[in-house]
Amino acid sequence: MASIYVHMIEKGQKEFLRVAVLGARRAKQGTGEYIARDFIAAGHRIVGILGTSSQSVEETCLKLHEKYKIKCPGYTSIEELTQKHDIDVIVIASPINTHWRFLEFLSKKHYHVFCEKPLWWPEDNLDIEEVQIKTENLIETFDHNKRILWLNTQWPFTLPSYNELYSTVGKKNKIENFEMWMSPVTNGREMLIDSGPHFFSMLFALLGAGELSSINISYSMNEKNKLATLKLESIYIHQKGKTIVKFFLKQCKDPPRPAGYAINGKSAERHIKMPEYLLSLSNKTNSVTMNDPLNESVKSFVEAVNMNKKTDREAIKNNMINLHKVVRAFSE
Repeated sequence: MASIYVHMIEKGQKEFLRVAVLGARRAKQGTGEYIARDFIAAGHRIVGILGTSSQSVEETCLKLHEKYKIKCPGYTSIEELTQKHDIDVIVIASPINTHWRFLEFLSKKHYHVFCEKPLWWPEDNLDIEEVQIKTENLIETFDHNKRILWLNTQWPFTLPSYNELYSTVGKKNKIENFEMWMSPVTNGREMLIDSGPHFFSMLFALLGAGELSSINISYSMNEKNKLATLKLESIYIHQKGKTIVKFFLKQCKDPPRPAGYAINGKSAERHIKMPEYLLSLSNKTNSVTMNDPLNESVKSFVEAVNMNKKTDREAIKNNMINLHKVVRAFSE
């Protein structure tokens, strides 16, 4: 069941949302556990989770309770989950190949959706036009039902710290080139599918909607350690002009994984201090602490829900189309 109202907490009459998480288990590099944590930290409620088996659901429920004091039932059927609970928001943090099925189901059920990247990935070999049409139709359904579809791409939330690092707050210099580097767990085309949404979210945040031209991709596998390296070079054509862009991926099995970006040659490396999980951006001379981008994404989503905002249609389309384009270029 879904309803539009939100509960009210007596102290300050603060609104809270009822949230269900699809894929709350921390398998491989899943983020569902942390998204659930951040919704709880923001004062909301986890009313249920969805998993693939009774055993995995039971294990996840126990872990969520032990680590974050989250106490909620678990299900293996999305139909049962949605029938038994009043839910405002559903988080999709399940494997990529499940996203489309869940999105199609939920879009017709009047839920706000917070979806991990990529939004969805076609199992069939669809062309770019078909991907665009399916994505637009999906967004149209959410808009018609006055619900938000949110793509969780966290890196743009690091930009305030970058501006502080380089004292560029309020300055709008022309961006001639942009580089980004990441260290995904996966290899092959999965490297792009996994990490590409971050790259394109940064391009959109900095330059607006655009299209890649003259794509050049090199890929290699280290014979000794069996770790892959990928380099993407291209030109991003956008309303403000053209920007030379580069994307470097170096497979890394264990966290914390190196990542960062450079704007017009001014680089910023992300650092994670464990076990406290303290985040910072740094260059060769300075370092700036920053808020957890995932937490900032959750807070921005909640704000958008409370303000009755619409889905950022252009950002999602731009991400999906360019991602599909580079993966196809890699496969060819």
